[in-house]
Amino acid sequence: MVQIRTPWIFQEMLDGMDRMSRCPSWAYGGVEALNNRSAGSLNVTEKTASLQLDFPGVSEEDVNISLESNRIKIEAKRKDARVDSEDVVLRERSFGEFSREYKLPWPVAAEGVQARLEDGVLTLTLERNPDSAPRRIEVKTA
Repeated sequence: MVQIRTPWIFQEMLDGMDRMSRCPSWAYGGVEALNNRSAGSLNVTEKTASLQLDFPGVSEEDVNISLESNRIKIEAKRKDARVDSEDVVLRERSFGEFSREYKLPWPVAAEGVQARLEDGVLTLTLERNPDSAPRRIEVKTA
């Protein structure tokens, strides 16, 4: 059996290249706040839309949602859990602020918006404004 030994300096270089390929932000100053994005999905039907975003470690008082016509803006903040007296050996958890804006194909009824944060998943249910629904216009003869 052949055993290949890599000198320590080269192993550190290989580890660094591996980290850069998996997380490009590491090469440019570390992990961004919530990576400035959050995994999620937006499903739109004719009358409703459902938006789900993953916000692990974010509490409901740290989430701000605003609505304007057919645009919905979501802002969230995750606090730094680090204690100053601790020596950090490894840190892969991100913290900071996150902001995302979504444009829907139709205006939203403000009273038809429901938001729920459960198990680190924010779920928004948005109803279409009934005034914006397409209507058939009857043509009359003269």
